[in-house]
Amino acid sequence: MAEDFENQVKELLLSVFENQDLMNGIELAENEKQIAKQRFERVRDLYMAGELPRDFYDVEKQNYELIGQNEYLQLTDNADIISVIRETNPVLRDWHNRTLFDRKVVFLNTLETVYVRDKACAAIQPKVAFYPLFERYLADTISASNAQMGSRRGRHE
Repeated sequence: MAEDFENQVKELLLSVFENQDLMNGIELAENEKQIAKQRFERVRDLYMAGELPRDFYDVEKQNYELIGQNEYLQLTDNADIISVIRETNPVLRDWHNRTLFDRKVVFLNTLETVYVRDKACAAIQPKVAFYPLFERYLADTISASNAQMGSRRGRHE
């Protein structure tokens, strides 16, 4: 019973954290932000040295601030989230070969509360830091489900 319950929660966490589009988007956004930061710092230094006019500095500063508003970076304002996901994925993939302690650490790091009803997982409340990831996963899942329902209706009409 406990093992079935653990597997339900593990599978949900795996599907949330292994969303390849999400992880690719986060990595790409982080790389873009790093490049923009380096470019901004170069322009700032040149401006401070008197080698560039204020206009160049203002444009580069605005571009750097816009990159920070990327939707994927909004999901991961805290780099700790990404490190927890990267540490958690190998444990989730190799679940049955991991110790009970490793499994417990995954649940403690990612979940605030798990609601159980009739020997099954009824609901999960993630840690606050992970809300955006779970919301994005649910939105993607609902969109895919609605698209699938729409294509079924089109064939039956």
